[in-house]
Amino acid sequence: MTEARIAIIGGTGPEGLGLAMRFAKAGNMVFIGSRSEERAAEAVAKIKEKLPDGDVFGGLNAEGAERADFIFVTVPSDAHHDTLVQLEELIGEKVVVDVVVPMLFDRDGPKAVTFDEGSAALQAHSLLPKAKVISGFHHLDGSELQKIDKPLQGDVIVVGDHKPSKRKVLDLVEQIEYVRGLDGGGLANSHYLEEFTVQLLQINRIYKAHAGVRITGPRRTRSRSWAPSRKATSDGRRHRYPHHRRPGPARGTPRRRPRGSDRGRCKRRARHQARRCRCRDPEGRLEGGRPHRLA
Repeated sequence: MTEARIAIIGGTGPEGLGLAMRFAKAGNMVFIGSRSEERAAEAVAKIKEKLPDGDVFGGLNAEGAERADFIFVTVPSDAHHDTLVQLEELIGEKVVVDVVVPMLFDRDGPKAVTFDEGSAALQAHSLLPKAKVISGFHHLDGSELQKIDKPLQGDVIVVGDHKPSKRKVLDLVEQIEYVRGLDGGGLANSHYLEEFTVQLLQINRIYKAHAGVRITGPRRTRSRSWAPSRKATSDGRRHRYPHHRRPGPARGTPRRRPRGSDRGRCKRRARHQARRCRCRDPEGRLEGGRPHRLA
């Protein structure tokens, strides 16, 4: 994929900052948008510390929406509506990736909040009728995203109604090392992604962890960079994962002969009768002493 121009609206938070670092590391032009130019400049400085050669800029949200081709929305949920209303004309028909999760925090932890439209992505679709709205990247932890020297484990489920734009976003997912992109269907499924993010935050709170999502079963058809290379095993077969290899005998160890081999008396009467036995019994007898003909 060629270099993409990406704007992170509300990119000064943990999630937006982490996505900006990963996309800048992949060689894309990244614009950090904020309501404050000072905060945008501070976010750019943080990225430059880890990626001195990164193509990263900062400024107001409106400037980023005008310059970029992909608009990532990572603002707080209570600022989601007003931010998109202000940027509607500048966004136009561009691809908008909504990463917002409507929720609030109380003593028991995070809780999901329901928008009238059904989800944050569906609200963005109603406020930006010309844009190609895609929903995804909810289940990547912001602090883990910022550890750019560490491969990130997990899957990114992407949903949207505009299939060409969804394929482009899946290509962006592939630029994050060891992360797999999965097509989750239409934009109506976005509320499942947003609400499950709240469950992940609960797991993180209970186990003091940074949980993610890994889907088992589907096999990647677009790229295989996420999977370990197939390696030949001692029995000649090739396995997808190295830890699935069947251990073979050590070098120089003689192979064990299977039961019913040509050593000793043959126990397979059918082989004697069909004259296909290689039994070396000099008396030509079966087990138990009954004679048989070998020739």
